[in-house]
Amino acid sequence: QIVFRGAGDASTDLFLIAAAGGDSKRLTVESSRDGSPDWSPDGSQIVFTSDRGGRSELWILTILTGSAAPLTSQSPPDPNYSAGNPTWSGNRILFSADVGGSIDIYSISASGGAWTKVTSRAGGEFHPAASKDGRIAFVDDETGFRNLFVLETDGRITSVVEDRTDI
Repeated sequence: QIVFRGAGDASTDLFLIAAAGGDSKRLTVESSRDGSPDWSPDGSQIVFTSDRGGRSELWILTILTGSAAPLTSQSPPDPNYSAGNPTWSGNRILFSADVGGSIDIYSISASGGAWTKVTSRAGGEFHPAASKDGRIAFVDDETGFRNLFVLETDGRITSVVEDRTDI
């Protein structure tokens, strides 16, 4: 199955469709912008962004019940935040967040709880992607251009593409 963001009435909602095609099923029906969905490793849940609470936050949708619950609003590190770009990494979720004007990569348990800061660079970090071996790729705009970096398992950050153009 494929989950995707599609246009609803006056909003964007999440839809589900078989990989072979056919009719889609609407998963969210809100007067908000829902998007950036990502499947849990076991396929039972979807993490996504939504502005239901007045700002971009992460929500968890349980496929079996169809219920959605806020995730990042449970215990943010600061009341002034906006979260996006979620992706699963085992039983945790990686995401980028603007907290007090600084955009970094964070991690949170899929069941909620405290946020853990993963990166803290001078630029903004976006679009985390975890590998099976524990490394995390991300985009950083510290140089004025969006380039690709990897947070290695030993904590080092290596440059994959450091160009004078945005990737």
